[in-house]
Amino acid sequence: MERQIRPATLLDLVPLGMAPPQVSLHLDLVRTLLSPHPLWWNLVSSYLPLGRSSCTLLSQEGKRLLACAQAWESRQKGTWEVGYLGRWTVGEAADEDWEELLRALGMEAGRRGQLRLLARLPEEERLETFQRAGLSPFAQEMILLWEGKNRPEVRMEPQPLQAGALAAVQGLYAGLTPPLVQQVEAREPASWLPGTGEEAWVWPEQDRVRAYLHCEKNSRGTRLEVLLEPAFRQHAMAVLSWGLRRAAPPAYLVLRSYQGELLEVARRLGFRPYAEQILLAKSLAVRVEQRQALPTRRAGAPLGAAPSTPSLGKI
Repeated sequence: MERQIRPATLLDLVPLGMAPPQVSLHLDLVRTLLSPHPLWWNLVSSYLPLGRSSCTLLSQEGKRLLACAQAWESRQKGTWEVGYLGRWTVGEAADEDWEELLRALGMEAGRRGQLRLLARLPEEERLETFQRAGLSPFAQEMILLWEGKNRPEVRMEPQPLQAGALAAVQGLYAGLTPPLVQQVEAREPASWLPGTGEEAWVWPEQDRVRAYLHCEKNSRGTRLEVLLEPAFRQHAMAVLSWGLRRAAPPAYLVLRSYQGELLEVARRLGFRPYAEQILLAKSLAVRVEQRQALPTRRAGAPLGAAPSTPSLGKI
């Protein structure tokens, strides 16, 4: 019987709720810990006026469900992030179902005008499946856990992030982040602004931003992300201490592999290693060769005269 991949609709809520996938892979561990939702929840929320744009694809054979994949809109403009993979089957062909769904997610995202597909993969053993689907590793994240046993004192208070400081934060990011990562992420200044349930703080000095801290928290815990200028490293303890003062435990500090100098500071504050995840991306934009200029009629030449300029180039 022929297999097909199709978008899920509200008519799929009953079968998805009654028979959830037997095998699940949740991507972006911190998001899963802070906002754990079943498969059907993101499907429903995508239909709500204030819901985040998302896509759920189902792979099936006849009426039998085989596998599913979900992606949703990222805070980075023009980006979808793979958030969940599930399957109702086991065996050698199971990973092939996920590979096909990842390819289909990329095509659907491109059809909807997205420029890239991202994924935070917590299991290295699944890396080959993602690579076959066209996603390539570009960075690695380390997740550190703070359980709130000792809340440090704060000796250096920052300022709330204002729109006027966005360009300075973008410059701080550019100075700390490898060029390849910048190219893949394509972050815009507005992406540093906090959203609902989030806070962002900066440490300005001499018309520059020396450090940036992003805090996302709810009743289940807190996610912390930080940018710190190397010359400001002696104040790393104060920056992270401020984050813990604002945090609701447990707190998860997310560091990139090129931020290793902050590991010892975090350890002294009571953080301990929790997990690692691989960042992958697939570009959905296709480079198009530039067309040659249209030929123009020479002054005095009759309409319909053969032009002397070359013909149009091919795309």
